Amino acid sequence: MAGKNEDRPGPSAADATTGTKHACHASHAGQAGRASHAARGRGARWFAMLLALSAVGAASPSEPHARTFWPAVAPRLEALATTIEAPAEDPAAIAATPDEGPADETRRPFPFLPGEDATGSVSVGDTSHGHLVNGVRLDESDALAILPRQKKRNLRHGTAQLVAALEHASRVLYRETGTKLWVGNLGREHGGDIPWSVSHNSGRDADIAFAYQNAAGRPVDPPDLVPLNEEGLARGHRLRFDAARTWTIIRALLTTPDAEVQYLFMSSSLRRQVLEHATATGVSPALIQRAAEVVRQPGGAAPHDDHLHLRVFCRPRDMTGGCTHSGRPHPRAAALEATRDAAATRAASLLSTPQATTRAAAIDRLVLLRATGRAPAIASRLDDDAAVVRAASARALGVLRARRHGPDLVARFDNEPSLEVQRAILGAVGALGGKGAGRFLAAAVGQPRPMPGDAWLPMVASTMGARAPDPVLRLLPSLVPGALLASRNLSEAGDTHQRALQRAALEAMVRAERLEPVAAAIEMLTDPDPELRQRAARALRHTTNLTYHVDWVAADRAALARGVARWRAALARSPTASRRDWLVTGFRGAGFDVPALRQRHAWALVRAVAGPEHLSFNAQRTLMRLFDHTPPSLDWDRGDACRYWRRWLGGRRQRFRLERPPAAVASACHRPSP
Repeated sequence: MAGKNEDRPGPSAADATTGTKHACHASHAGQAGRASHAARGRGARWFAMLLALSAVGAASPSEPHARTFWPAVAPRLEALATTIEAPAEDPAAIAATPDEGPADETRRPFPFLPGEDATGSVSVGDTSHGHLVNGVRLDESDALAILPRQKKRNLRHGTAQLVAALEHASRVLYRETGTKLWVGNLGREHGGDIPWSVSHNSGRDADIAFAYQNAAGRPVDPPDLVPLNEEGLARGHRLRFDAARTWTIIRALLTTPDAEVQYLFMSSSLRRQVLEHATATGVSPALIQRAAEVVRQPGGAAPHDDHLHLRVFCRPRDMTGGCTHSGRPHPRAAALEATRDAAATRAASLLSTPQATTRAAAIDRLVLLRATGRAPAIASRLDDDAAVVRAASARALGVLRARRHGPDLVARFDNEPSLEVQRAILGAVGALGGKGAGRFLAAAVGQPRPMPGDAWLPMVASTMGARAPDPVLRLLPSLVPGALLASRNLSEAGDTHQRALQRAALEAMVRAERLEPVAAAIEMLTDPDPELRQRAARALRHTTNLTYHVDWVAADRAALARGVARWRAALARSPTASRRDWLVTGFRGAGFDVPALRQRHAWALVRAVAGPEHLSFNAQRTLMRLFDHTPPSLDWDRGDACRYWRRWLGGRRQRFRLERPPAAVASACHRPSP
């Protein structure tokens, strides 16, 4: 274990102590308030009308001073009365609204645009980081079965094309051999990560069992995905590779009218047997050439000696939704890029459509299409009348890394009346990073910000039990009695609004990877709200790579005070330290031999990937910068991420002049995540 780092400025290694696994707990304070929304909403429209009438007094349309007032005000009052029935967002419920974070494994909304079929399947993103929309279920039949162990996992969904290709192959195999096609994992109904693979996320991957024979040469059903050696024999030789029937499966997949195969992964030795069989049986040279292109052992990954891994191409509909081809370049992939460009052009054309929901969906679609060249058009929607569009614009600029628009986001923050948009701005600024982002987030975390000039208006509607549209809210200052603005409910709403922003700023602090907010986050550790303390502690761990043995939720006052004192002391000792110094101190203090953030220390960083959450995050971010490679591993299980980096760097050792990975790396990658 590394000792104290005396030679360089920065926090001491003694500050880098391990802690318990962190888990954020969302507040549920808003549940009771939400239950009364419907009842309050029923009387809200009449209350609003009475409130407005009381403000204008007994004036009637016939009086002289009212002749100009009523024509302007009456339509707005009518609009207020007819639209204010919508349930309000309970001020307490703001605290219960989850912050943006890693996507879960449930259904995700997809930005369908006018004229599109909203029922068909769409593969979104790449196979390791994407998800699936309207996944199609693979059902068993006389010709197709799911292996028993995999069947329990319920990973039987994919795109319509993937499922159709499997069904086609099963029919061909059953018709020609009388045997079933046995299938393993496909994916979740809505896509996303699965524990058994780093791919299978976007509905375009499926594991297919090889065809097997027994010792007598008769076809047998596999009990599972059975590994085979280079001769095609299972351990104990009870099963052997059936090259003829496996070729039938491959041929059927390559000739299916329902999908186009991108890859069929299998080990090199088994691939050779299949192609030799196809050549010996007089298969057309064109089909053998096609098979030779797509059937391969993937570089830097497991040898695929126990199953055939099918991956199909994105189809045109998938490309319009942001589907991305990963892996080695392939000639057929280029032809689909024009489809993506046309989809981006159409989405951009909808940014000025009259419907706010369509404008927001068009922005979200441009994000899925990674249309970085459309960032100026997206930024123009920061001035949109609809909050939902402004929020979509802010989020998009962060995801697309449109750094030139960072100052625009910061400049709009204080005068933005919508909490949703303010939170989107915080997230975007955190994603964009930079010194300006650090200063901005430091202020957002640590200092109560004055309420924007009209930010209290949505709270008035909330107090009345309803929400009105922005144009109506602009009318309220002249209609609402001053006593209402000073009410206890509004005070509580303002406080909750501020705390919601602080939570969002702490989350953005993690993404920004800047030291400027550290001092403010340390002071948040003294907050009476345990949930805010916990969020602040997480932000500090990820930003500084240090942690202390403090339960920031349940510790008593003395323990909390000691923990805060240690953080303050660490910061005081290192006023000019760079973040690299903090990261090195954290790694060394946790026992990882990382004296500097350089390529030659890659294996120690890979081992840290399997460590506690903050060390894993910082190790992966460091590896991404050192090797100019950005996989979606931050979203994976830490063990999977560790194994990925071990394989990826292992396949490029000569290029980067790395030694063989020590045994401790493999051991760390296969331990359960802490």
